[in-house]
Amino acid sequence: MKILAWNCSGLGKPHAVRALQQLLKVQCPDMVFLCETKLCESDPNLKSKLCSNILLNYHLVNCAKANGKRSGGLAMLWKSDVNLTILNFSERYIDYYISCSITNIKWYATGFYGFLTHNEKHKSCDLIKNISNSHQHDNWLIFGDFNIVLNSDEKLGGNPIENTIADNFHNTLNTCNLTDLGYIGNKFTWANNQANLYHI
Repeated sequence: MKILAWNCSGLGKPHAVRALQQLLKVQCPDMVFLCETKLCESDPNLKSKLCSNILLNYHLVNCAKANGKRSGGLAMLWKSDVNLTILNFSERYIDYYISCSITNIKWYATGFYGFLTHNEKHKSCDLIKNISNSHQHDNWLIFGDFNIVLNSDEKLGGNPIENTIADNFHNTLNTCNLTDLGYIGNKFTWANNQANLYHI
């Protein structure tokens, strides 16, 4: 099963819609978690507004609306042959249950979008622990944009990471018995598009 998580930085923009269509066409993910959609409300016509025959193969739920025009918003897409039930959601996560008819494996997954501001990063860790408590002793995958790094190797440029925040995130993963799955490819998946000393 292939899962895609993407901080799309506004799904209302034509270039973001084209990028989503291309990702679906090339990657053919079974599930897609989108954050920073900047969609202000759940729109029953959203699928048709995205104008793609590819999307006809997917269920689309705009679960959590944006807090304003500049940030937030979560959405979930999944293929019609995926047995997925959304259990809970907020402006920070979409929690769901998957039952695979082929393998008979049942598991939980959470698309997560972490708090942005420095003073609120601990809330992301608290929220992960709360979600974990509801899935104890079950198969669980949490993925998305955590807006926290585990160590200084995961960031290049800008201010140094604050060790207390990184340590809290690391302790949260240990407490919840979570394992970082690692990556293949470019370790840096975001840039602020600034020049020289301001580049992160």
